Amino acid sequence: MSNLERPGDVFDYWTLYPDYKIVTWVQPNSPAEMADLRVGDIIQKANGEPPQPYDRDDLWAPCNTQPLDSSPQEELAVLRDGQELTITIERKTLGYGEEDPFLHPTGRKIGTNSGSVGYIELPSEYGSHTAYPGEVQMLMKELDSTAVCGWVIDLRRTFGGDVWSYISAVGPILGEDNLGGFVYLDGTRESWAYRNGDVFWNGVRREESELGGEAYTPKQVTPVALLIGPGTQAASELLVVAFSGRADLKTFGEPTFGLPTLVSQKSQRDDSILVVSGAFSYDRNQTTYDGPIMPDVTASTDWLHFGSEQDPAVQAAADWLSTRSACQP
Repeated sequence: MSNLERPGDVFDYWTLYPDYKIVTWVQPNSPAEMADLRVGDIIQKANGEPPQPYDRDDLWAPCNTQPLDSSPQEELAVLRDGQELTITIERKTLGYGEEDPFLHPTGRKIGTNSGSVGYIELPSEYGSHTAYPGEVQMLMKELDSTAVCGWVIDLRRTFGGDVWSYISAVGPILGEDNLGGFVYLDGTRESWAYRNGDVFWNGVRREESELGGEAYTPKQVTPVALLIGPGTQAASELLVVAFSGRADLKTFGEPTFGLPTLVSQKSQRDDSILVVSGAFSYDRNQTTYDGPIMPDVTASTDWLHFGSEQDPAVQAAADWLSTRSACQP
């Protein structure tokens, strides 16, 4: 993630481990987008230097190209469809992006041989935008105006965030249930739950439950396909855990990053940040998670066609959904 040291700092685009080369996301209306940097571009050099190798010990490294580079100009040598290009990103002020602009969920219907399924990509959300759960549910309601027979929820670019916002957002298809929880080293357990439209952590209602409007009610109980990968990190991995054990669920893609844990951050006197994993997670079946979550079906991501029907992970998920009883004529 160029110019990103911690969430909320300046950023224009994201890349992904292990080699930082492939651009996986570009901030809308950012200097990077204005310079025509695109998802799927392969970065050969940044300011004359190759992308740095992946450091597994750095929590933020998976989406960090040049963590200490805050220069107002960045020159990228990229490869696009076999063609070498030079892209110069001009940042007029170093303060660009400090407000961490709200990323809106996006979605559409995907036609299959047996019916239509709803596709939604969940953007990262750190609990600061109260409109987030309501926007996701509004989008679901719109897509389900003529009933969809299944859902594809894309978490491949959901880099961390606030798990309570995610549970609140997709609660209507996640299901009314105890969803798992955190388990501490001494064996203490704190449960998660979604009931009557509200999210609970250890019996305490979360403020992220507020929707700011009418809750979405699915027209029918449908199968769900989750798309996961190395960009599925921390809070979004916890959402995968919350879905685990749901009936008619399957995951597609690649292994997640490997932090399905309770992560706490504490600022130190020297302005550094101490990141501590305080508890593992467990699902509805009491299975504990402490590392990367493996997909049920391995499917690669074609970043040049991310989220489209040409994306192998999307196609695999849609093919599976078309076989489910809800999608049969």
